[in-house]
Amino acid sequence: MMYPRRILDVVHRLIATQPVVILEGPRTVGKSTLLREIATASQVGIVDLDEPDIRHQVEADPQGYVSRPRPVLIDEYPKIPRLIQHIKAQLNVDGSPGRFVLTGSASLEANKSDPGALVGRYTDVLILPLSQAEIDGREGNFMEQAFGDIGALRSSGPSVTTRGSYIERVLTGGFPLLVRSLDPADRYQRFANYIDQSINYGMANLYEIREREYLQRLLHRYAAQTGQLLNIRGAARDVELKWGTAENYTRLLELLFLIHRLPAWKTTDRGPVSRPKIYVVDSGVGGRLVRLTPERVTSGEPLFLTQYGHLLETFVLGEVRKMLSWLDGPSVIGYWRNRRGDEVDLVVERPDDDTVIGIEIKAGSRVTADDWKGLRILRDEVGSRFRAGLVMYTGDMPYRLDDHIYAIPIDKLWGGAPRQTGRSRAADRWQQTGETTKRDKDTSGRLLTADGDPLPQTVRSATQEMIDRIGIGEASYWEVAVVPSENVHFGDFYTRDGVAGALYDFDAWSGGKTEPIGQCISVVHQPRRSLMGHDVAGFGALVHPLGTMTFIITAAETPPYGYSERTLLTEWAEDLVRFARLILSPHATSWTYWSAGRSLRNGQPKFSGILGYTPGAAPTREAVVNDPPHKGIPLDETPESEAFHLTATFYEWFGIPAGDLPQPNKSTHV
Repeated sequence: MMYPRRILDVVHRLIATQPVVILEGPRTVGKSTLLREIATASQVGIVDLDEPDIRHQVEADPQGYVSRPRPVLIDEYPKIPRLIQHIKAQLNVDGSPGRFVLTGSASLEANKSDPGALVGRYTDVLILPLSQAEIDGREGNFMEQAFGDIGALRSSGPSVTTRGSYIERVLTGGFPLLVRSLDPADRYQRFANYIDQSINYGMANLYEIREREYLQRLLHRYAAQTGQLLNIRGAARDVELKWGTAENYTRLLELLFLIHRLPAWKTTDRGPVSRPKIYVVDSGVGGRLVRLTPERVTSGEPLFLTQYGHLLETFVLGEVRKMLSWLDGPSVIGYWRNRRGDEVDLVVERPDDDTVIGIEIKAGSRVTADDWKGLRILRDEVGSRFRAGLVMYTGDMPYRLDDHIYAIPIDKLWGGAPRQTGRSRAADRWQQTGETTKRDKDTSGRLLTADGDPLPQTVRSATQEMIDRIGIGEASYWEVAVVPSENVHFGDFYTRDGVAGALYDFDAWSGGKTEPIGQCISVVHQPRRSLMGHDVAGFGALVHPLGTMTFIITAAETPPYGYSERTLLTEWAEDLVRFARLILSPHATSWTYWSAGRSLRNGQPKFSGILGYTPGAAPTREAVVNDPPHKGIPLDETPESEAFHLTATFYEWFGIPAGDLPQPNKSTHV
């Protein structure tokens, strides 16, 4: 299976301007595949030094091989270190662009012959593991969009990636051979083989290492510290190495592209330089080194959750580095921390205009004020250079947190349009991992489709729990959802003065119990006996931080005393409309109602008693509809007409024409 590599366009541009282009990166990352594509485009052969016979021939006649027609393509040039000297001699004769393209699984700095021989005559291109966009076969560049049109990211729609899918992606990583493997046991063994082969390569071609076991120990120790400050002395102590030896081994692991140092980024050139952070080059490799599996992550053990959080940060850093490598011109990337300890996980600076983007990475599906505190401080320090602050999280929706600061689902990193070549098998597997949320809105008429559920999975699960807490058992109920037509967020969601307080104070909910359910806040009103001994309908109201609300009313044998003029359903519909307007009006310019019936055929007690109290309606009848079709309700101009439309959808399920219902107080076209 071939994955189109976005870096290939960059490589072709460099070949046209540079005498030597060196493709560097970890083993099995796809350098040889890129070289074959270049060979096909250039109609030349490849000198593959991984082949023993070819290597012996080149060692016998290096001058003959480097003087081939351009471009000379040499795979794994570090296998013959002195080859660099012969390339230098050729460049002394002809140093024009496009002479050589080399690949190596170690940096040129590690060349035993003369690492400075090609200074000023080459450009190295770091080939990183596959990005998620490449795996999924998608276009676009998140970082380019973040610097260009942050508004498009904010309005890009809901996330469809489940927690299980995130875990799968993080622990798989981006090495092509490992992404293709669908068998977890096979993939686990391939990771082990990759680590062994990389260390053997370094020992054979770069360093004479007598203590292989200690090199492996050090790599495992750094994997456990991924995303944390580099502490070589502490790592040396932990693996029982001398500090000087640990320093050399650390550098070797970097030259082999197994680990990566992320430098500190500063707003000015003054003051001390902080220590760098250490990251493994691929989150999948890191997961294998610390023996983290999907089962361990989902177990909820604090140690495994902490490890997963660090690997998720490693994963996002890797995605950002890959996308920056596709851009024209260099970018500066680092982390930021001030003397007070305020920190931002990633800072990307675009040198051509000095603009800055800060990125904070969170494994949770909720964003709190503490999560973007560092971004707010960085924004104030940077001033007009601050392009955007992004809290990358695993929640559902992108939305604005503060001036130039946004919450963005992590899967927006690979959320571009599909390439014409289609999706990969791995992408299909991840798309099917867990249940995905589908939302389908008819934006022109502000109606939801007849069979579309507007609720994200988190709200759907919370709604079911609310129904269970109401305590209606198998009785029937009516559900209404209110969905904003634009992204909103209740920053004061859990405060007494915010949405939680509104739920508590709203007179229609009197007697209910206000309590959190998952990410949501709810009021639950359990059924109770009326003075005449009948069950009065219970209800519940639930609000998600991103503005979506769901309301439930349960069935009753007969309505409470005194409801002869207007049914309980009609009054309840008016109550929820008033509440929706109270909460959403300051945040959203419009929203859509969505009505659904559930289990009306066999529900006990039945809604039929309520129907009998509707003036002008058909005679009382048994409920005959079981899970009727969902129905979108258009947003109207008055609360009364909106409530009328809601009530009408319920009665229509029983065959009662809307014209038989009591008309709203204000004139409404039906």
